[in-house]
Amino acid sequence: KKVDVIRRCFYEKEADFSADDNYQDHVDNLSKELMDGKLFVRGYSKDGRALYVILTHMFEANGFNHDWYMRYNIYTLERALACTERASNGKLEKVICAFDFGQYSNAVRMPLSLSKEISHCLRDHYPERVEKILLVDAPFIFRAFYNLAYPFIDA
Repeated sequence: KKVDVIRRCFYEKEADFSADDNYQDHVDNLSKELMDGKLFVRGYSKDGRALYVILTHMFEANGFNHDWYMRYNIYTLERALACTERASNGKLEKVICAFDFGQYSNAVRMPLSLSKEISHCLRDHYPERVEKILLVDAPFIFRAFYNLAYPFIDA
C-alpha cells in the first residue's frame, strides 16, 4: 500500500486525494528527500538497464528519518524500473543497483540496520528486478567479508 501512495504522489498531480490524509505529507517529504541526492537514477548499462545509485556517505545521524528514507528508496527504485522499461520499449525489466562507498568513513555511514532493510526489500518485494548489485570503492573490510561469505552465496 505504501508503494502505491508513493507512486501516486508524482504521477497524479491533479487528482483528488482527500480520502488519503497523508498524501501531501508524502509529496512534501519525498520532494525534500529528492533534493538531498542520496539516491538517484543516472544513465544506462550497455544493454539498456537503468543505473540506480545509492551514495552511502551522505547520511547524518541528526535528522535522519529511517521510514522516509525507505520510502525514498522505493520511489527511486520504481523510477529506475520505469526508466529501464521506457528505454527498452518494455523488453527489459531489471535495473543495476550500485552502492557507492566513495568518501566512506565510520563517522558518516549508512546504519547497518538500514543496509539490511534495503537488501531485504530488494529480495522480498523486487525479486528478479535487480540484474546486478555493484559495490563501488568498497572498503577493505567489505572485500574481506565477501571473500569469506562467497562460498555460501547462492548465485
